[in-house]
Amino acid sequence: METFYYTAVSSAAGRKVTGKIAAETEKNARKELNKIGLSILSISPEKPADWGSDESQKFFEFEAEDSLGKVINGTVEAVNEEESYDRLVSEFNFKVRYVCPEGASESEKEEAKKNSVKNILKLKTEKEAKEKEEKVRTLKGGLETLVKIAEGGHKEEKEKTFDLKEDQENFESKDQPNQEEYKTEESEEEGENLESGDEPKKNDLKTSIENFKQSFEKIYYHLTEVIVPTKGKTRMEALKEIQAILFPKKQASEIDTKKQLDLVMRRKAIVQRLWLALENIIGALAFVFSVYIIVGGLALRFEFGYLSTLAEKTLANKMLIPFFAFTFIVLWILIWLREHFTSWSPVRTFLLFLVGGFCIFVVGANFL
Repeated sequence: METFYYTAVSSAAGRKVTGKIAAETEKNARKELNKIGLSILSISPEKPADWGSDESQKFFEFEAEDSLGKVINGTVEAVNEEESYDRLVSEFNFKVRYVCPEGASESEKEEAKKNSVKNILKLKTEKEAKEKEEKVRTLKGGLETLVKIAEGGHKEEKEKTFDLKEDQENFESKDQPNQEEYKTEESEEEGENLESGDEPKKNDLKTSIENFKQSFEKIYYHLTEVIVPTKGKTRMEALKEIQAILFPKKQASEIDTKKQLDLVMRRKAIVQRLWLALENIIGALAFVFSVYIIVGGLALRFEFGYLSTLAEKTLANKMLIPFFAFTFIVLWILIWLREHFTSWSPVRTFLLFLVGGFCIFVVGANFL
């Protein structure tokens, strides 16, 4: 078994991941990585120089189930068991059975199978509870601060009210000819204020009017940009800004985003399985037709009874079966090239198969 270091894109996590895998050949390593939903960017038996060396990183053995229920055994690089568990779940979408340090004894593995996942989940729960408690404590402290500020403001208002009352008493103590008239007008104004409704409703209406006014001013400004574009800005950009004001985009909820991610993961897994099945089918057909041509060629040269008769009917001066063999061999080569060089780029994969299809068409047009 040889160790291969790989860089790939995880269909489960939707991001680039790195790691190592033990396999007999590079092809087997690629197949195993494709089976667990990784699109390989690079793979090599030598550790890349840009990976560097992190002494805190260790290797942990694990046993898990993939999305199809297949049991996977291997190693994962992480700082501790909790991080290794998180990597297996988030990057590979595995259902972890156990995790233990690499090179653990059989008794330690048995203990890990019983308690490792339970301990990790318990530790994560405790950590989350602690973080939640700290957030609540911080929020509580912030609320206490706000209450103190509000109480201080309330005291200031009381003091201001007391000063106003003093001023009013001083004003009333003087001989004012229009004092009764002043009091009457003041009481009428207070009555009007009471009849006008609650203060919060007024504030809400005022806020709505202000928002409408700001939006209208922005739209008017962008309309002027549409008529006479400013420097470094096009009319189309101004129209897009108007559209954004009139029809603001609705932010996707976290649940919708998770559903979309799950759908993308399922589609990628289906495509990976189809590619593997197609490669196996085409490889088998290429092998069968190649063997048929070799055996038939020998039967044409030497007498093999029924085989010689069958070879004369199907191979002598006929190119149909050789063309099928050529077609399946070319398709198998194209799939191999795609797997090793263009799997990360749909455009390059399309161009590769376009060129291969053109070659098959030219051969068929000349020999059939």
